[in-house]
Amino acid sequence: MEMTIFVVKFVIKMTEKGLKKLENLPYWGNCMEETLGVKFHEMIGEETIQAEMMVDERTCQPFGRINGGASLALAEMLAGHGSFYLCSDDERPVGVQISGNHVGWATVGEKVVATAHIEHRGQTTHVWNVTIDTESGRPVSIVRVTNMILKEPPKAV
Repeated sequence: MEMTIFVVKFVIKMTEKGLKKLENLPYWGNCMEETLGVKFHEMIGEETIQAEMMVDERTCQPFGRINGGASLALAEMLAGHGSFYLCSDDERPVGVQISGNHVGWATVGEKVVATAHIEHRGQTTHVWNVTIDTESGRPVSIVRVTNMILKEPPKAV
């Protein structure tokens, strides 16, 4: 069974099994994504995920352009969610490397759209390419994120 869920500002389409994984996370719905106003879109197959973020007082530099740190945070969150969706129940992704080039900008009031595509889906690492563009299609950042896939220790009974 597949369902669309709405939690805080998130929209992610997944199976009941995937929903249960999210609901069991201690900070689901109350973490950086909420602070920055990130809205996730549905997975596109198993290889691509999208999200959007407004450039506003939470995500801009003092002179009104998107902060490069906010772009990198968006890219890492997006790749992390993509990896989490692909992991088995006993696995957790953690970001281990991020590298970005800021090739343009967005100003306060504009929305940026990030698209992450998995380039490598190994047993212990996932590598994602993330592009961040304005809604009108102007490039803002190009980012590569590497996630390490960790096995969760069994829960003590």
